[in-house]
Amino acid sequence: MKPSGNVGRVRHCVGLALFLLPLVPTYVMAYLPELLPDQSPERLWVNLGADAMFLVSLFVLGGDFWDKLRSLFVREARAVFPERKDESTSSAALFDAGIILSFVKASEFCIQSIETLGYT
Repeated sequence: MKPSGNVGRVRHCVGLALFLLPLVPTYVMAYLPELLPDQSPERLWVNLGADAMFLVSLFVLGGDFWDKLRSLFVREARAVFPERKDESTSSAALFDAGIILSFVKASEFCIQSIETLGYT
């Protein structure tokens, strides 16, 4: 069962967020282990949630992403980028900037929370 091929811009961005967000608990456990100690039940649930989020992201991103992921392991594979349309460049750039700004704000919030808790 292969997921659908073509996905829209919003679905692609949501899928990438789901694909990358499971990395956050890994860094928290590595650099701030006191937040999620080794024997805490929360650590198990955070890890299970991150794994589930990663698996869901593969289906949200669709079949074309699966092919891109598979091509990482094919030595002869080459990247081919489609031509951008001029009329959608400005709205696409604004959407991308909004996504990046959201991640920056979330990072700032995490840093502020860590500093407030006194872990720095």
